[in-house]
Amino acid sequence: MFRKDEKDKYHVPFEFSKGARLRPLPPCLPDAWAVHPEHRPLNFVPKGAEKGVGNKCNIFFIHPTTFRGLGENWNADWNNDSVNEITDTWAIKHQASVFVGMGAIYAPRYRQAHLRSFYIDSADSEKSLNLAYSDIKAAFHWFLEREDDGKPIILAGHSQGSYHLIRLMKEFFDGTPLQNRLIAAYIPGMELDPEYFTNIPPLLCPNSTGGYVRWMTVTEGHFPKYYKQTMSNNIVVNPIHFKANLTEYSDYNLHKGTLTRKFKFRYPKSLSARPHEGLLWIKPLHPPLGALIRLKDWHVADYNLFWPNIRENIALRINSFYSNITPSG
Repeated sequence: MFRKDEKDKYHVPFEFSKGARLRPLPPCLPDAWAVHPEHRPLNFVPKGAEKGVGNKCNIFFIHPTTFRGLGENWNADWNNDSVNEITDTWAIKHQASVFVGMGAIYAPRYRQAHLRSFYIDSADSEKSLNLAYSDIKAAFHWFLEREDDGKPIILAGHSQGSYHLIRLMKEFFDGTPLQNRLIAAYIPGMELDPEYFTNIPPLLCPNSTGGYVRWMTVTEGHFPKYYKQTMSNNIVVNPIHFKANLTEYSDYNLHKGTLTRKFKFRYPKSLSARPHEGLLWIKPLHPPLGALIRLKDWHVADYNLFWPNIRENIALRINSFYSNITPSG
């Protein structure tokens, strides 16, 4: 259980069982989806973004935690308007948009766990995350049974979204026929022991397919409070060039820019990065960008910092999957 000071810090209102009466996600309803190719299509990208490759695959995207207010319940209602507004204006707009033009995008709402679930080690945290995953699983079942057209699949998430996606991959893809359709899984912002999957490998090259890529962005020399020594064996890809575990910093010239809060591309050639003990270290932004230079944990910007590079890599992996010329890893 957590200490009293931790309970006060995260404002736990009551035990999980007292607030668990939230209606399960009904995937049959259009409102159950943040993005859906028919009910709620996502079709905007920043000005200057490279064109996509066409409708060659299906993309299943799980958004990160946008439920983090003080004194809140353990889980959010999937149709909570204020929470969904944050989801749509931040995670969907700034993260899921990188997949526009690559395929049909499906992004379910879900009874997401409160942010405290990742900071308090308790039975209530586990129950909260299990409840959230039950909606993700229901939405994916619906996709497979009612929406799936047999195209290759890209999986993507961030933070809590990556957490649930890893579990989904283990249950539905690891060693199953679906794995043969997996182009890649993009799962930044979450730890992942490389031994967790039996058959799904980390992808070590920018054009390899059939596995996953992950990174967790922090300033050079920083280890965040949530860091655990067991994370040191996690495979890290550098999302500037998508090569894994290279010890040297990437060339600034390879960085194609960042996506700002105002949904504009800025600051090309401003980042250099390298993996370090399960994290992605970045050098201070070059040139310095005012107050941003003081940030140490860039978790919230795992997509924004590398948006154009990520988009380029998505297209490369899709084309590579179809050409069938590169083995996994």
